[in-house]
Amino acid sequence: MNTKAEVTTTLTIFQHASSYLFSAETLLAVKRRADQELDRYFPKLWPYIRSIEAEIVRTGDGVGYKIRVHITAPLEVVQAFHTAAGVHVDIPREQITYKPEMETK
Repeated sequence: MNTKAEVTTTLTIFQHASSYLFSAETLLAVKRRADQELDRYFPKLWPYIRSIEAEIVRTGDGVGYKIRVHITAPLEVVQAFHTAAGVHVDIPREQITYKPEMETK
């Protein structure tokens, strides 16, 4: 029986605006930038998304918006995603699980 390696990981998107004058417009602009960044990844990730969390983050000099996308995807998909982003990541063994592949005939 063949096995399939899957990785459970989190993509974190963070956008920040340095502004001592906090306003709804500033927050909306930061949120819009974070959403646009997620939109770039969404077509490739959507089959693997388990959940999405978003939060407003106050920083020392402004406001930020953080989106966490929790995914479980085949190992080769996660590796291709890192390669496309131009980064090399050694995925910890504890994040990799092995599941039997269903045979189709």
